[in-house]
Amino acid sequence: MSHDHSVYVLNRATPAPWLAKVDGEFYPAKYLFTVDYTGSEIADDPAQHKQSHVLELVDAGSYTGNIVALPNNRVRVTHPAWFETGEGAPDFKPSQRVFHSKEDLDYVWDTHRVFDNLYNKE
Repeated sequence: MSHDHSVYVLNRATPAPWLAKVDGEFYPAKYLFTVDYTGSEIADDPAQHKQSHVLELVDAGSYTGNIVALPNNRVRVTHPAWFETGEGAPDFKPSQRVFHSKEDLDYVWDTHRVFDNLYNKE
């Protein structure tokens, strides 16, 4: 009995192609990692929140080999396992809502009520 040890590449398992917008032009890029900011009024505001996608530019003329950190509106990424692409801008708006694990914000911000209530004599 023979065993076939061929490697099959699944389309959904291949790296997603990224494009980085530099100086008004899109260039192919290799995704490295994403930096997500928190701990400030601007970073934690859904309307202002940005991430920096760290990419290596490939086949980008004089920019080839440079490492860039770009926000969502300066990159494009597509992958057939994620979604189908069409013409024009996507039809969605970013969420402006701040989510909390508890709807009662007084409960969230009153740490004595949250953490000391087991032994609290009041």
